[in-house]
Amino acid sequence: MLLAPALEGMLRLPTMSRIASNRWLRYQENRDLVDQAFSYVTRIGKEAIRQNDKVAVGTLESLATLLLAAYVESRLNETIWYYSGFDDSQRQTLADLTIEERWYKVIDLGFARLRNLTVRQVPNNLNFTDKARREELVRVVSDYISPLITARNSIAHGQWKYAFNPDGSAINGERTAIISRYTIWRVTLEKNLLDHFTWIVHDLVVTGHTYERDFDKRIDDLHSAVNRLKKGDRNKWEEGLRARYRRRPQVQSGI
Repeated sequence: MLLAPALEGMLRLPTMSRIASNRWLRYQENRDLVDQAFSYVTRIGKEAIRQNDKVAVGTLESLATLLLAAYVESRLNETIWYYSGFDDSQRQTLADLTIEERWYKVIDLGFARLRNLTVRQVPNNLNFTDKARREELVRVVSDYISPLITARNSIAHGQWKYAFNPDGSAINGERTAIISRYTIWRVTLEKNLLDHFTWIVHDLVVTGHTYERDFDKRIDDLHSAVNRLKKGDRNKWEEGLRARYRRRPQVQSGI
């Protein structure tokens, strides 16, 4: 008996959709593990702050920065390999790019898909609202993801306090300043900020309906996270942790 044409076609199709789905699931598992590790490190980092253990705090700040960068990269890969997102040719255009470049490209591919444009028509052929939204997303990559990648690269090469020029001839003041800003306080707030950002990009790439429906709420949450980071006081937050630790009930040991 001959198979129905549609069924016969399905059986002849390559299994790339299944491969993409399996790849996405593996990236999701990785992200879950990195997320758990980040939560663990920041939790014991807060405890180190409470006890004023400066050596432990410094160590955990570096580890938390590495984990935050790994988490954001995992979220990027989840979006790239989501089974109903990009096709194989679009994924191929991302393969040889840096992490930062991939974020920019993913955003443009998302808007191209949403508005039935080629990626070369983005941003010029976008309407005013889409251009403004794209600029906001690109700014998050520039302001938060790019410095995080810079810090991750330095820390991964053992430059935990001082970053050097590529040839190792001198201290790189700009990169050193970037490393020093990643405290337990900052990575905790940035994690929240980048969660809102990555969900916006995921919705943009995967489903236009969800992106349009949820954008206003998600961007409001993102703006709130940015304001908490800009207006917050790290020293006040750390002193609050230490003060509460000093006020904790003391356990009387029995004789």
